Amino acid sequence: MYTGFAIVNKNLGTKIIDYSKTKVFFRKLEEKEINDYVKTGSPLDKAGAYGIQDDYGVVFVEKIEGCYYNVLGFPMSKIYKSLIKII
Repeated sequence: MYTGFAIVNKNLGTKIIDYSKTKVFFRKLEEKEINDYVKTGSPLDKAGAYGIQDDYGVVFVEKIEGCYYNVLGFPMSKIYKSLIKII
C-alpha cells in the first residue's frame, strides 16, 4: 500500500513530496472464510476490499511491515514530521 502526499509552503517557496509504503500480509484464507466475508458486504466500501481494523481484517492480516496508520488511510507520523521540516 502506498500513500503519496505533497506539502507546500507558499510563503517560503518550499515543498515536500513524499510517500509512505506499507506491506500487508494475509494468512492463507479458507474459501468459506472469503465467501462469508463477501456476504457481509463489508469489502464493497473499502479500498483493497478489506479494513484492517474491521472484524475480518483483524483476523485475516498476519502481519504488516510499515506504518499501520498508512493502512488505515493516512501516515500521520510521517506527515507530522514533514510539516515540522517545512514550517
